[in-house]
Parts: sequence; structure tokens; C-alpha cells
Amino acid sequence: MGRRATTLDEQLILLRSRGMILDLSEEKTKEILADIGYYRLGYYWHPFEIDTAHNFALGTKFSTIIYLYYLDADLRNVLIRYINRVEIHFRTKVVYLASNFYPHLPAWFSNNNLIKCGFISKLKLLYTKEFIKKNKVLRKHHQKYFLDHYAPAWKTLEHLTFGEILYLYRNIVDDRLRSEISQSFGIKSLSKFESLIDSVRFLRNASAHGNVLFDYQFPKGIPSLPFLKVDSQQRHQLYTGIRVISFFLNEISANRKVAFENRLKQLFEEVDDEQIKIIIREKIGYKLE
Repeated sequence: MGRRATTLDEQLILLRSRGMILDLSEEKTKEILADIGYYRLGYYWHPFEIDTAHNFALGTKFSTIIYLYYLDADLRNVLIRYINRVEIHFRTKVVYLASNFYPHLPAWFSNNNLIKCGFISKLKLLYTKEFIKKNKVLRKHHQKYFLDHYAPAWKTLEHLTFGEILYLYRNIVDDRLRSEISQSFGIKSLSKFESLIDSVRFLRNASAHGNVLFDYQFPKGIPSLPFLKVDSQQRHQLYTGIRVISFFLNEISANRKVAFENRLKQLFEEVDDEQIKIIIREKIGYKLE
């Protein structure tokens, strides 16, 4: 679709003219195009295009494109579910370790001697009367402790996003505390720990916002670690990020990690389309058995 909207009939003609085999019924094909959209499906048939005129490789089937689309959707759902566990665990670690590092400062996250001004400035814009009103726990806290400018960390930080918690971690002044948090996950290097947890955040946002995942490339390369050996190509591949999620899940529960990896194995190994298997190997980076 260029600069002019097209009808479903015109879209079928265009796909056929470019060499796609419309192996589903015309009624079903139109139903899918009306449901998902020609433009969005273009992300999924892009790997099958052979030139700048958008012609397709010989034998490209519409059913293969739909197979890839739903594989991507299933993968997104799996990732969202398990990344949520990593997000909750990271938040809990930050709150627990920092709150015990500063036991007499329940609102330590708002102290400009402990936290850099970047986060403090963002917090002031976030923690408004409207923000408090929307959150029952915060509202009740301030009704009881009306002199408190902020509720304690274990109440307030529950309402911050994954990205905001990571930003808070980066803005902790005392490297000893930041190191204590990173080493609680078995990682000594602060920079590498930030890179790993940031890769989970990138993947979380991509999944939550419905981004295409099968050819996802991390904007920042994932570093190699003793438990995560990666080469230059793998540093940006989706499956390397999946391995990072496995690592963090293992820190939470070995059973949780196994469940995650088994679900992914089932998802990838049941694929019976050879063209999609190539995509799984070469773009996602998963080695099929």
C-alpha cells in the first residue's frame, strides 16, 4: 500500500501480482486482511520479499505469513507473562535492599543526598495529588500521615513502571548499594547488570506495545558474561534477550525458568513450516533440534 488506500479486492490482486500464493479461500483471505490489516501483515511477509518492488520468493504462501504472524503473537504473550515476574522481582529487590540500607529513611528514594537529581525531578512531576488520588494505598497513607510528602518506598515504588524503577536504580548515588543489588543477582559488574536488566525492559516494552518480535534487534548489544556467552551477531538477537530472561527467572525460581524454556521449546519445536524454521534459526537465533 503506497499513498492511496486500497480495497480488499485490490489487495488480493496486488499480492497475486507480486507472486504470493493465496492458498486460503478468498473469503478467508479477505477476512484476515480486514482483521489484521495489509500494512501490518507487511512486516511478516517482508522476509519473503526478493527485491525493492516487493515481489515474493517463489512458492511464498499466504498461509505461511499468517503462521508467522500467530507464532509472533504467541511468543509475545509468553514473554509478557514471564517478564512480568522478572519486573516484580527486580522491583522487590530494589525496595528491600535499599530500604534496609537506609532503615531510618522510608522515603529514601526522594532524598537528594541519596538519589541523583534526574530521578528526583522526575519524581516531583509524577507524585502529584492526582497520582495519589488514583492509588488507594497512597491515598490512605496520606490521609493518616498527612505531613508525609511521600509514602514509604514499599508503597510508592509499587506504582512506578519497570523503566522508572530501573532509572531509580541508575540514579542511586552510593555504588555500594547499587553493587549490593546487582550482586544479589550474582553479577559484579554494574554496567553489565544494567545492560542485562535494560534488555529485559526493552523486550517488555516491545512485547507490551505489540511490536514485531521475530526480527527484533536490541538497540544496545547484550554483553557476554560467564553464564551468557554471545558473539557479535548474537548480541542483538531476540534469543539472546530470551536467555537473559531465563537467567533472571532462575534467580527467582529454577522451576520458573524450566517452565519458561519448556514453553518456548514447545512453541518453536512444533513449527512444521520449513520457511518459518529458517526464520527461527536465522532471525530469532533459536537453534531448533
